[in-house]
Amino acid sequence: MESFDYVRFLLALVFVLGLIGFCAWLGKRAGLTPRAAKRGNTDNRLVLLEVRPIDAKRKLILIGRDDRQHLLMIGG
Repeated sequence: MESFDYVRFLLALVFVLGLIGFCAWLGKRAGLTPRAAKRGNTDNRLVLLEVRPIDAKRKLILIGRDDRQHLLMIGG
């Protein structure tokens, strides 16, 4: 009886994973996923200029926007 339970569990797991994959595929086909920036757009205003680690958790990031530069510190 226990081997039947394991087979039933594996079949249910495969079914659920297949259902999740099918829903993701269907959502992608229907256009429900967020889109990245258009590929033909070469007029990018935001540019990542440099990244410097401060320690294991923090980084300094230099970002350029139009004719300005912004220094950001991210992390803990």
